Amino acid sequence: MIIIPSKKFIFLRVPKTASTSISQFLGEKLYHIPDMKHTPVMYSNFYTDKCIELSDIMQPHINLQEMIYTNFIDKNLINSSRVFGVVRDPVERFVSCASALYFYNKDIPGAGKWLTNIREVQKKTFNLDIELLVNDTFEYFKNIDLLILRKQTYWLKFEEQLISDIFLYQEIDKLTSSVFNYLNINNTDFIPYQHRSNERPNKKFNLSKQLKTKIIEHYLDDYELYHRLISK
Repeated sequence: MIIIPSKKFIFLRVPKTASTSISQFLGEKLYHIPDMKHTPVMYSNFYTDKCIELSDIMQPHINLQEMIYTNFIDKNLINSSRVFGVVRDPVERFVSCASALYFYNKDIPGAGKWLTNIREVQKKTFNLDIELLVNDTFEYFKNIDLLILRKQTYWLKFEEQLISDIFLYQEIDKLTSSVFNYLNINNTDFIPYQHRSNERPNKKFNLSKQLKTKIIEHYLDDYELYHRLISK
């Protein structure tokens, strides 16, 4: 999250929607504003003295209700601010989540059986089976409240209402341009398209219709929101 109370500006970080790349880009451009604050940003190139660290709950991907819980912001500030966020195709995002869990978060409590199964298949085929990875991730974690796998509307809604400014994942330059326009900042740069997800193998994938349907049904709110924005 990036917050500038004096400008009534909030950017919410939804996991696996290029939030780290966007935060790095915006953070470097907005750092000069005196009351700019941000939650921790991995691989950050801008200064950390404005990083919010009030409690254990202040992880990078915090939502508005949690911010109220920490007493860092109040409801009046939220209701009077422009709140920006990104939504991604839920199937594509889940593949990215599954890949991130496998490649970068192998110490998840209780995930031994899940990882062992995936690794055994990988040994036999010498290639990571994306269908298996995504399906096993879905089945294993569907009843576990894992932050990275929460619905995007967990961040993009406040008191059951969508936040004011939601942009498509594939159009994040429109988000940054809108932010700069709102804050009256002259900027001609564009965000570098070097998201960490692009570094992973098997970026191109073909999931079965059955698996896609399971993911869509589980993330139906996200799916409907994403396609409403697509239709515009």
